[in-house]
Amino acid sequence: MRLLRSPVAVLLLLVAATLAAYQPALRGEFVWDDVDYIVLNETLREPGGLGRIWLEPGATDQYYPLVFTSYWIEHRVFGDDTLGYHVVNVLLQAASAFLLWRVLVLLAVPGALLAAFVFALHPVQVESVAWIAERKNVLSGVFFFATALAYLRFRPPTPSPSPTTPRWGWLAAAVALFAAALLAKSATCTLPVALLLVTWWKAGRLDRTDAIALAPLFVLAASLPLLTVWIESAYVDQEGGSGLGWIERVVLAGRAATFYAGKLVWPANLIFIYPRWEIDAGDVAQWLYPAGILLAVTALWLSRRSIGPGPAVAVLLFLVLLAPALGLIDFYFMRYSFVGDHFQYFASAALIALVCAAATRLAERTLPEGPASLRPILGGVVVAVLAVLTWQRSHVFTQEEGLWKDTLTRNDRAWMAWNNLGHCLLERGRPRVAAKYFSNAVALEPYAWEVYGGMAEAFKAIGDTKMVEGVYALVAERVAEKKARDAGGD
Repeated sequence: MRLLRSPVAVLLLLVAATLAAYQPALRGEFVWDDVDYIVLNETLREPGGLGRIWLEPGATDQYYPLVFTSYWIEHRVFGDDTLGYHVVNVLLQAASAFLLWRVLVLLAVPGALLAAFVFALHPVQVESVAWIAERKNVLSGVFFFATALAYLRFRPPTPSPSPTTPRWGWLAAAVALFAAALLAKSATCTLPVALLLVTWWKAGRLDRTDAIALAPLFVLAASLPLLTVWIESAYVDQEGGSGLGWIERVVLAGRAATFYAGKLVWPANLIFIYPRWEIDAGDVAQWLYPAGILLAVTALWLSRRSIGPGPAVAVLLFLVLLAPALGLIDFYFMRYSFVGDHFQYFASAALIALVCAAATRLAERTLPEGPASLRPILGGVVVAVLAVLTWQRSHVFTQEEGLWKDTLTRNDRAWMAWNNLGHCLLERGRPRVAAKYFSNAVALEPYAWEVYGGMAEAFKAIGDTKMVEGVYALVAERVAEKKARDAGGD
């Protein structure tokens, strides 16, 4: 076990384990957004593309310039060969897990190494790692945890009997790293709040130095995401959202947080597009979700004298880091589902650390020490099981048609899956089957305009001119319906 005390050895083990678990996905093809982000992305090919990525609003589907810069570099090395992109994602995941380990060690969290391996190999992370378009998560994750590490070097997490001079170089590094995290994914904006919570937890107080140090991070957290939102709303045509009022959003937030915690504890029946819930604030049963979360946080807080404030802080960190994905603010994916595995990438670290710390403490009290101790064996079993589950889940992302079939097997009301599977079959020369799939999508979501184009293409390929005209007539009818409905709502 001395080997696992060496940072280099831990990093190599994390890389090896993560590569092994994701081996099925390494040769996986481009799926869904990957095509727009890489194959059809002209900024990766034209001479001035790199400048456009950074300086031209709307040049890319999302204003995450560091992500598209990484694609720009890789395209010069790998072209359209997916292997290189997948390997980079896996290496970034291993690097994030390694940095998480260093943060937890600095915070003296029990089971830090176990938490790092669980984070690296948990199957809910497969979407973020095996899906090339989710480079946003794994790239920003490296900067996210590196920011936390640099800040904690500046602001040591334990109170010192003799005050030390602040090391401002570490703070400068934290600010630069945090800017990079935001330029890779704006959902990292909650990190300053998380650092505030961690500082209070470990130091037992907040002082003037904390206010000065965190101020530039809060400024970045407020400004760069607003820039991204403005660019995407002004230059990128993306309709979507929940369509819910604020009271319903509170109910949704409680249900989503409970859902994510449940998938971390028991990662069964993972789906690329989960069923879109019906949120009804008038249904008392649905209020049990936010009420249960409030009760859990309150109970942990009131128990802090006996168990310490750590568990309460960990749950608060989970909720804070999850906040951008809870539905309180609309985002595009909510057209399809209110939840997705990749949305809890950062937040999962807090709950994983809590569970691993609790398990480690329990093992220390119940299992004897010594060469024959069961502790490392049990930890290894947990990691191995998660790695196998991740290996199995990675197979789903090897082929786009297989991804949509797997989705529909578990959620046959996912209209986007029907639509995308229809396009897959259309490309494979099966227009009659594709037409049926497009019809299924329209039946589930009559105002999904992108489906009608595929349906018309399928009937053109079949040679049924009358059905093509019928599709255009149906679109006109649905447009009129929507205009009348929207006018009535106003």
